[in-house]
Amino acid sequence: MLEIRAVSLLPFAAAVLAAFLAVSSLRLAKRGNRMGIFFLLLNLATMLWSFFYAVEINLDLPVVLDVMPIGSSAYFIYVLEIIGLAAAPSRA
Repeated sequence: MLEIRAVSLLPFAAAVLAAFLAVSSLRLAKRGNRMGIFFLLLNLATMLWSFFYAVEINLDLPVVLDVMPIGSSAYFIYVLEIIGLAAAPSRA
């Protein structure tokens, strides 16, 4: 069973905020605004990273790639978190 720890509430809140901003930026993307599309993609990457980081914090076992077998649920959570991290730009 997944037990939600208090320390993971901030990444969950960041994921909810990024999801709200991504949905609200769909209007800009539909109007053909190129920056709206980039803003949408940035918020989707932030939402992915924040949500799966919060899930990783709440796991009972630590995610260590040397020990986790490929195909386990912890491995997929880590991979999705890293995809969101890699998609988010590091500099403006």
